[in-house]
Amino acid sequence: MSWQVDHIKKLLLQAGEISLKYFALPEISTKTDGSVVTQADIEIEDFFTANLENIEKKVFLIGEETHAAKPSGYFEEAIQHAVYIVDPIDGTSPYSSHLPLWGVSVGYAEKGCLTEGAIFFPILKQMIYTEGDAVKVWMLETDQIIKLAPKDIQPNPTAMVAITQTLAKRGKVNLKNPVQALGCAVFPLMELAKGNYLGYIGSLKIWDMAAGIPMLDKMGFSMYLEDKTPFGCEISEKYYNLDFESPSCWKTHKATLFCKASCRDYILDNLEYPNKSIG
Repeated sequence: MSWQVDHIKKLLLQAGEISLKYFALPEISTKTDGSVVTQADIEIEDFFTANLENIEKKVFLIGEETHAAKPSGYFEEAIQHAVYIVDPIDGTSPYSSHLPLWGVSVGYAEKGCLTEGAIFFPILKQMIYTEGDAVKVWMLETDQIIKLAPKDIQPNPTAMVAITQTLAKRGKVNLKNPVQALGCAVFPLMELAKGNYLGYIGSLKIWDMAAGIPMLDKMGFSMYLEDKTPFGCEISEKYYNLDFESPSCWKTHKATLFCKASCRDYILDNLEYPNKSIG
């Protein structure tokens, strides 16, 4: 197994240093899909590639900024072996606006199944990661490590629900609950694992949630597509667009809900989907 948690934590700390180097004055550009990218995204992904990818040993890397440049056959082989899935800065828009809710994310899969994950929040000085069957939070300011305990979360109209930007702009949320759309997936995924959100829903690409999925799975959360079909840790065409020539490659076919099973119907029955999909 290539997941060595102490090594991953050290790499995340180094990646955090790179992100903070540019945080005050990031160089911002726009990709063809309209999303924002900075030099920190590119430098961090190159850093992880140099330190994690080892094709000779059948260890691969899928990243948001470099996936389009991979050679033919790379992804098919990656899914069959060991692969790190990296989002160098999840929440680039908040990052480029000097806001604190963004993080550096690394997920890990073996033989097509997501098994481990770690996320570092440099401004918040928190790191959440899997270690064995546990999910732990490292509070860097106090050097305290907290093992998260599963919580019994029931439908509650006062609890916060996190949604994606697209759902906020194009959908309709009929929940009585307060909602947040942060432009970042990793923060609500972490706070959901802590029991601080009722659920998180939206259409994501694999690098947005590759670290969060194993964490939530270990914490007893459930995952569903918007039609209530169960969604799991498997990287397969059942869940994702795996047409590697498509601009929608690595995106889920439908929006994904992360919550406790008890909250599934409460959340999904109170949403209206734009164009038949939350997006």
